[in-house]
Amino acid sequence: TADRAVRSGPLRRMEPTEHPAEKHTDVQYAMEGGGYGEPPMGTGGADPYSQSLDPPPMTSFGGDDGGSPPTAPPAPPMNAEESATLQSFLAGGQQSGEGVVLDWAFLFPLTQAVLLACAVVLAISAVASDTWKVGTVSDGSHATVGLSRVRIQDEAGGWSTVLLSDVCAGMALSANRTDASTEVDVFDDKDSARRSLLADAAYPMTAESACMFASAGGSVVGLAWTSIALFIVLGALNAYVALAGRGACAALQPAVQPLEAKLSALPAAVREYAPTAAWALGLLFIAVALIVFGSGTPEGIGAGVAQLGASFGAMRLCALLVTCGVGVHASAHIEAWRAVIISSASVTTAKWRSIGGDIKTRGLVVLLLVCVAMHIVLWIRNVNWGVTLPLLGLMAVLYNHPQGLLTYCVLTLVAVFFEMLMLAAEGAQLSHGSVGLEVVDIVLLVCEILALAATVYLRILAPSS
Repeated sequence: TADRAVRSGPLRRMEPTEHPAEKHTDVQYAMEGGGYGEPPMGTGGADPYSQSLDPPPMTSFGGDDGGSPPTAPPAPPMNAEESATLQSFLAGGQQSGEGVVLDWAFLFPLTQAVLLACAVVLAISAVASDTWKVGTVSDGSHATVGLSRVRIQDEAGGWSTVLLSDVCAGMALSANRTDASTEVDVFDDKDSARRSLLADAAYPMTAESACMFASAGGSVVGLAWTSIALFIVLGALNAYVALAGRGACAALQPAVQPLEAKLSALPAAVREYAPTAAWALGLLFIAVALIVFGSGTPEGIGAGVAQLGASFGAMRLCALLVTCGVGVHASAHIEAWRAVIISSASVTTAKWRSIGGDIKTRGLVVLLLVCVAMHIVLWIRNVNWGVTLPLLGLMAVLYNHPQGLLTYCVLTLVAVFFEMLMLAAEGAQLSHGSVGLEVVDIVLLVCEILALAATVYLRILAPSS
């Protein structure tokens, strides 16, 4: 319907000589495939990041990358319903009094750089922490396992630490537990006298289990640090591209020019697809690291079944952010996908602008965005698709969709009820080795209740009153 409207209505397709910045919104530009024929004036056929103010050059969805515009039979005129639908779709930009022309040459690389920075922080924190698995050791004490060591809590709340490699080699854990600030002495393999005295001491786990944890941990460390190195390089590159387009990197030019000269000497295919290969390898290494630890370690630490902890969850969230970054990066090579991103972001921005000075509605949108962020953070605990609920509410509020609002309210009410039951039943067990997850649960529950109440009051009861 929208395509028919664009071909026949006042929002006609761009002529080959029209510049995309002359369109009212980026949405129209994306809907029309970016025009036909020659690239938009000033692009020179360059990559999507070559312009600082115009949307990336795109071709038609039909695959026509050049030549004259294809001829099409005249479309029937729009009926009243089709016209109203299209006008509602574009209403945000018209009501705000300005077109939505976003700086895609800045936003695309900046988004990738931000996602990569968050992924690096999560990956480093996961590698450095010791809560990859949470459970109990042979004597029933609470314990957490990292990539290279196991930490055991005593009855007084103190923690003892021993290297997995030492347990794998058959060394016993000292019978004297120390406080939280002191680690257990690691025994010298040559000290046979001390080992004989502690022959009857309890092992935190079997040597076989420790060897499996140590082997999987070593593989994860190697894969994770390789991915981190790739993400740092990609993040720096994308940050430079974004800031250079704004003239913010002039001071770095003397140092960067020699490197640019070396890169320009590389084949065009290498320059174009090397970042894509780095994205793919980084995501692959993270995925393999998760699979190796999940499948290559025993079910329990010493007694019973252990749960995957917050460190494993941090690496899982890292994989989610990298996957989002891959999706943004793919827009540089897949024109249809780039059009989807441009149209979605532009229309959502127009809807946000159309709210104007409605502080209450803007507050509701902010609450829903906080719920989205909290749900994403809870991927550290488990795969959490509850994020779809605040996203549904966000779209229903911005697009003023009554059925969507009712659906969001009903589903959120049910979700809040079961979340309260879960918190009451499991409590601190939901932390999976991270106290911060308890805070996230409480913040999420409060924001969900506030957002639900605000939605009912502002969008369901108020219009009918």
